[in-house]
Amino acid sequence: ELAGDTEIDWLERSAKAGSTFGFHGLFNLHHEMDPPELRQLLLRLPDTMMGGLDALHLAEKLIELGRLDDAGLILQARRRLGMRDRRTLRLRLKMAWAAR
Repeated sequence: ELAGDTEIDWLERSAKAGSTFGFHGLFNLHHEMDPPELRQLLLRLPDTMMGGLDALHLAEKLIELGRLDDAGLILQARRRLGMRDRRTLRLRLKMAWAAR
């Protein structure tokens, strides 16, 4: 019941005010892993793991952090999956804008 709660979802995706236990979803990995570790993980994950909303949010954050190569790994996987949804297209535009 709580997993579908919009408020709970928002709280999990917002900045934490103290130490926490664990994390939920790919979108938090940039907090938990060093850049080289995260890159190696992204290279090993199956493309299907990159098709979800969590991976999209991780890519957005990586773009904000200037980690375009890592965000590009997610975008490449979404391209291989044939994803042409508006969120993926918007992510491609953000990537192109950040790379200029």
